Amino acid sequence: MLANDESADNHDHRSAVLASAGRYAEAFGPDYLTELRADWPA
Repeated sequence: MLANDESADNHDHRSAVLASAGRYAEAFGPDYLTELRADWPA
């Protein structure tokens, strides 16, 4: 069923996010977001 497929997709997505959470902290410096947002239009 479609509802079961969606539930499985949500579960797979959540599992992938949780598995990678916090693993790449060294890739982004403390001012990463500030520097990124400086390029955004006001």
